[in-house]
Amino acid sequence: MRIKRGVKGFTKVSVIQAVGFIVLFIVVIGIMLGIMFSLDSERHTNIVKNNILKTSTQKEGFSQGSEGTQPLRLGQKKRIGIANMMKNPIDLPLWLKYHRNLGISKFFIRLEDSPGWEEYLKDMDDVYMEAGASDESGNNYTTVIDRQVTFVNSILRDTQKTKDLDWLIHIDGDELIHGDIDSLMRLSNDIKTVKFMNAEAIFKEPKKRDSCFTATNFLRCDQGAPCKSYVNGKAAGRTNDPNVYLAGCHDFGYKGKESSNYKMPFETLHVLHFEGCSFGGWVEKFYHMSKGDKGDMPFPYYKESIQATQKAHDMYKANKMPDPTEFKQGQLYSLYSPIKI
Repeated sequence: MRIKRGVKGFTKVSVIQAVGFIVLFIVVIGIMLGIMFSLDSERHTNIVKNNILKTSTQKEGFSQGSEGTQPLRLGQKKRIGIANMMKNPIDLPLWLKYHRNLGISKFFIRLEDSPGWEEYLKDMDDVYMEAGASDESGNNYTTVIDRQVTFVNSILRDTQKTKDLDWLIHIDGDELIHGDIDSLMRLSNDIKTVKFMNAEAIFKEPKKRDSCFTATNFLRCDQGAPCKSYVNGKAAGRTNDPNVYLAGCHDFGYKGKESSNYKMPFETLHVLHFEGCSFGGWVEKFYHMSKGDKGDMPFPYYKESIQATQKAHDMYKANKMPDPTEFKQGQLYSLYSPIKI
């Protein structure tokens, strides 16, 4: 069968094939653009979720980067570590996962009275763990701070020798560093210590076993909001200068002659504080603090919480910790030794 030719010698079949090829090419290009847009949108969403805000390197306190320098990717390890002291932390796996995804490369943790967590942490390559005990004879607010300061300063001295970190952050197990972590790496070398503002979580009544870190509303403590705990933020210090030291649980100090502290804008990087994120955690914290002198306690909320947990413990002791000798023969069943698990 002869095929009737169309314009300029092309057959109708050839024209149809050409049109089909063009349509297919347009569809493929559209799909590729759609995938690229989707990936870019997903990346933007992740950045917004994690509050990774891009800041200009020309702002005060930041060094001028070379033209075309790309920011570090989310999850890429930075030369930044976190040091703290914990006792029976709540949601420690999530706390570690969050900060690893942020890019923290090393964790220095002093665990007190937490044997279960010692086993969990001991084989982690990015965790240095020091097991210790609290001061039962005088475990007040001041002695807790003293042990924190001693531990963090010992880590500072060690990292000055290993030279594998540029910054060390001090936050607790119920706190998350949140925002553009790369902003620390962009600070000029003459800045030795950094101050972060904090925000305090507002919780809802949990309907199930929620994470400690599910809160989405926070009080801006630096803006005069009625925060129940501290309002003076947390801090970080450079590890390559022997004049840097932890001066207290909220500040790094510098022994040099010139002022070298930088107040990080809240919108760039800050601390989210999940104080008392569960009833069990609240009882654990404040009953433990009740064993020592309360005269140096700076927060009314802390004093009231200590009194409440003491009353709760007295009720528990009266009902669940009676003297076995008070019972009649036949009323008490005893084991020769505790059950081995």
